[in-house]
Formats: sequence, structure tokens, C-alpha cells
Amino acid sequence: MTNIRNIIDRIKKLENIKFDKEVADLLGIKQVRLSKWKARNTIDYEILKEYTDKKELNIDWLVSDNRQDDNKNMENHNGNIINNNNGTININSNVELSHAIHKEIQKLPTKKIEYFYHLIKAETLKEG
Repeated sequence: MTNIRNIIDRIKKLENIKFDKEVADLLGIKQVRLSKWKARNTIDYEILKEYTDKKELNIDWLVSDNRQDDNKNMENHNGNIINNNNGTININSNVELSHAIHKEIQKLPTKKIEYFYHLIKAETLKEG
């Protein structure tokens, strides 16, 4: 049987968040409902499916209990991985990649952000 706490922890790692309230917000439910799920070790799979579809994730990957050291490295279902100073970020889709890039860019000074913006813009014009 799938441990609901593991699913919630995976969502937290994937979204780089810390609190159950943030998970509840992502799932579009109240924190009280999430707490009940944890207490009963049950989950509304329709809500979870909506989340995984929106994020372009494989629900089987998210709910699987067959994990190798889940706390160290969340392996994703298609093998795309980006390494950073904080460890490993798992990328399952272009949406997640964009989200991860956005988080990293926000850490940079404004001039660096502008520099990378112009590099990206130039590349898109070349491809255009």
C-alpha cells in the first residue's frame, strides 16, 4: 500500500516547498483535507491525477513505493536530471525545466538576468 506521506514528501521535493499548506494549495484543497488524508493514509486519486496531468508527470512514478533512497535522489520516469549546488533537480517536462530555470535565475543579479535574457532571445531568433 502506498504511504500518503511519501507522496506528499515527493510533491514537496519536486516543487521545492516545505509545508503541507503549500501542497494543499497546489492540489486545490484545504490543508485540513490533506491532514485527514495523512491521518487515514488515503488520498483522492482524482485530485492527484489532475495535479500530475497538469505537471505532465507520470502518476505511477509519483505513487510508487519502489524507491531507491527517495530522500537522496528522486528518480524521475524519463531520466532527465539537472545537477545544481543543492543536489539534483528532476525534470519530467518542459514545464518543470522552465520552473527550475526560473528559480535559479531569480537568484542572480539583475544584470546577469538581462544578459541571459538576451542570449536566449538571440537563440530563438536564430531558430526562428
